[in-house]
Formats: sequence, structure tokens, C-alpha cells
Amino acid sequence: MKIIYALVIMTISSTAYASEANSEDKSYICASDKIVVLALDEESHERKPVVYDASRKYLVKPGTEPKIKYIIEEVGGGAGMQCPKGFEDSDLFCTGLKADFRMNRINLSYLAQGSDNSTYPTGTGNPYIEIGECTPQ
Repeated sequence: MKIIYALVIMTISSTAYASEANSEDKSYICASDKIVVLALDEESHERKPVVYDASRKYLVKPGTEPKIKYIIEEVGGGAGMQCPKGFEDSDLFCTGLKADFRMNRINLSYLAQGSDNSTYPTGTGNPYIEIGECTPQ
């Protein structure tokens, strides 16, 4: 009886582990809620926050090469990011040329931060922080 009980426990444990490992293969679509740009004020020469309602969307999908666990692409263009590491615990962290991208798969939120040279009319090279929500695909 103890052997059967041990086999049941091992089967349940390995099934739970396999389903957790398979969650790495999910894709997500992430949509921004707000972007705060720290724009340089030309009169005072100080950075001041400017809040935008955002409309950016990102596709977060598994990588196609062994050394790239995830790829993040901006829907409609823009530079993508390659993530050499997958989710660690619940977080995915990627670094790109213009931004860093951090996603939590438990609360399905993300944060991007970087320097934007062209998207917003506040000047060039202004640092920004962007937040949004993700949906599994």
C-alpha cells in the first residue's frame, strides 16, 4: 500500500512540474495603460513628468533558438528584444537597445523603461516608464 501511495504522490508531483514547465511555452499580448515621460523643460532646464494614455502593444512569445527563451516584439513595428533567460519564478526580464522590459506572469502586468527618441513630442532621448497588462494567448 505504501508503494502505491508513493507512486501516486510521484505522479502528481511530476504532473505539476510538467505543467509548470509547459507554462514557459505560452505567448502573451501586452497592452500599455500609461506612459510617463520625464521631459526636459526648455525654460527651467528641469525634467518634468508628462503622462500619456498609451496605445502600445507587445507580443511576448517563446524564442525559436535554444539561447533565446523569449522574444518581445512591438506590434506594428519597433525594435524587438531577445530574452536569453525565461521566467525566473514569476518574472521575465529582458534588455533591448532602447528599453528594459519586465513582466510578471502571476499578476499579468508589465513595466518597460528606457529612453525614447521619437515616439513622443517632448524632445529626444527623454527617459520614460510604461506600465500595462498582459493576456495569455
